[in-house]
Amino acid sequence: MQQIQILSTTDVHAYTQEGLNQVVDFINDSSLLIDNGDFLTGSPQATFHYIQSDPSPFVEVANRLGYDIMIPGNHDLDYGLDWLVTQVQKLEATYICANLFDSEGERIFPPYAIKTVQGGKVGVIGLLTGGYSQIARPEVRHQTLVGDALEAVDQWLDELASQVDLVLVAYHGGFSLDPMTGHRYNYPNLEDQAGEILAAYPQIDGLIAGHQHFTNAGITPSGTSYVQPGTRGRYLGYQSFNIKSDWPKQAPGRTSEEGKVDDRPANSSHRKAKPVGSNPLPFGKNTGQKQVTADQAKLVTLQADEAETTDPNYEVWLGTSLQGQDLIDFITHNFQADLYFLDFPENLTYRDLSHYLDVVIPLKSYAFKGWEIKKYSKKLALPASSKDQVNLEAEARHRLDDQKTYQVLASGEINLPQARLVTPHVYNLFDNFMLWHKR
Repeated sequence: MQQIQILSTTDVHAYTQEGLNQVVDFINDSSLLIDNGDFLTGSPQATFHYIQSDPSPFVEVANRLGYDIMIPGNHDLDYGLDWLVTQVQKLEATYICANLFDSEGERIFPPYAIKTVQGGKVGVIGLLTGGYSQIARPEVRHQTLVGDALEAVDQWLDELASQVDLVLVAYHGGFSLDPMTGHRYNYPNLEDQAGEILAAYPQIDGLIAGHQHFTNAGITPSGTSYVQPGTRGRYLGYQSFNIKSDWPKQAPGRTSEEGKVDDRPANSSHRKAKPVGSNPLPFGKNTGQKQVTADQAKLVTLQADEAETTDPNYEVWLGTSLQGQDLIDFITHNFQADLYFLDFPENLTYRDLSHYLDVVIPLKSYAFKGWEIKKYSKKLALPASSKDQVNLEAEARHRLDDQKTYQVLASGEINLPQARLVTPHVYNLFDNFMLWHKR
């Protein structure tokens, strides 16, 4: 019987000091290390290095940690497809995605990878969230096409399963369907279909989810292991599988034009994996040649580095000054509204602006009748830099039609009635402003 361990991270967002470096302590000859997307971008330091250097230094971080397989997340495309392809060419990991295509419909990366671990064949299908076009930066949205995640699994699962002992799906998306009960706790959406994948394809041995920055782990009643290892390298997904062969199995190898079997051994280390507990199941998944049992599915909390080191040039860059009006100009240029309630200081630094990277919903859209705007705007204390943009002077208020509905965009700190909230914008204000301002 073989035991194979799958180690995974997701949504690291180029935060390297919050636990990521501890990943190497868990690698051994029985493990495969996978990153589930959004590794290269999403922090102020990543933005700084994008502006200053190529390739990204976080490519070297990934190579040093020894990732075997990586997939793209939606933010890995924030700087454009050409930039991502350039970084991938320097990665030592195998980079895969079954449902990511260029604007002409050509698949950009191999749909899956096969690795040998302890003599066993492990196959991994890579998937990007199908809701990409709804959340991508407008400047890069049309460079790619992202297909349906479930259709991609359906297309490649049988071909991959015929070649391997263990089948995994690495999916940069989250859950809207409870994987244990099948109960829905959010509206169906293209962004978060991990639960749907587990329900539709119970023959999958394991799944790695992400995107939502949530923590989740377990083994479904049908025996599929799943993990969702949070964000910023604070958690490590740990899945363990026991594989019992009924007779020796010879993998036929790839013959299609999509790519060839990557038969190189997974990265190994002399370090021993730390114990993370056990969750044995009384059954395994069977085919004519194997029995696979998901033995463990857990998250391991990683410890932040004791001595964080920062680039002095990065520290200087964080002190760069900008005007609050610059941020207001960016928002009014990129978000359509009738009125803007935007509360930002007159003078900012990039360090101040980076605060908005941690605000999950920094901008909110509302729908108000004219009389409501007159009522609530009188109570708002807005800085001088905002007043020209929001047009809330007495003369402007007087011109509002009491019964007309107006679209209002407000910064998150402004207190407006939630009953009139239409859309909370999940938006990376820091990175998107920096890329816009860099032009």
